[in-house]
Amino acid sequence: MLRQWFVLLIPHTAQSLPRQIANFHMFENIFTGITFLPFARYLAALSSTIVPPGKGMEPSFKYIKFSENIPSEESCLQAKNEIARIFSTTDEMITNASHGLVNRDDRLLNSVLENERLVDNFHNSIVEFLINVSRNAPSYLSAGPMDLVQVLHNTERIGDHAENLVELSRYIKNKEFSLPEEKARIILECSKEIKTIANLVKEIMETMNKSLLERVETLAHRFKINSLSLIQKCHVEVENKVYPQTVAVLYEDILSNLMSVASHMRKAARALFGYTTVQSDNNNL
Repeated sequence: MLRQWFVLLIPHTAQSLPRQIANFHMFENIFTGITFLPFARYLAALSSTIVPPGKGMEPSFKYIKFSENIPSEESCLQAKNEIARIFSTTDEMITNASHGLVNRDDRLLNSVLENERLVDNFHNSIVEFLINVSRNAPSYLSAGPMDLVQVLHNTERIGDHAENLVELSRYIKNKEFSLPEEKARIILECSKEIKTIANLVKEIMETMNKSLLERVETLAHRFKINSLSLIQKCHVEVENKVYPQTVAVLYEDILSNLMSVASHMRKAARALFGYTTVQSDNNNL
């Protein structure tokens, strides 16, 4: 009976047959969605039972209390502390990815991929939490819900770059290629510089000491300038036949990912004090 009603209605929605067919599918999808909407939660629970989530991939929150009705200030503090935990994880991911790439350590590389999935799950849950908090949050908060969303976005992007380094490592291994010893050493040194920036950002998250922000800005900018210089030097070495072109391409890709990590760490620190990503980008980093 319902199909007959559709058959009678659809010819009046458009003149051309292809448009009528498209409209039929649109109305069918809308009707199906409305019909099953009341059962969405039960269907989701059923699907989770049939296909259980991967072991260890569900985020375990230490600070956020989702079920409690608490003031916005306390909710933001909980979220900030949770984001600080995630930031520490992504910081560790960069270290493991760098060392795993240089030392061909599959254990470190696999740990990065496992943590990347976990970080993504944390990210999605906390963003939803902060959006709900933002509806009632006062404007005077030093690190408001939307500021913390920016901190979280940049933190999650750090994890993405760690994953990129793992993919580069797999490529190098599959091609049976080895980075020159000098370049491998420089990559590890760059990783240490990233760790220094990360430690400052973690201290800012803990203390909200704005005076540390300038040092983060300086170190991140210096890291970018030095990395660009290293990339340029490698291209000159390729021109002088010191290394093959492949070395320059891979080396530039690795350092570019680390430069992006430094930039995201800097933006995360700035967002804690209400500086937006747009404002950060205007600072030529």
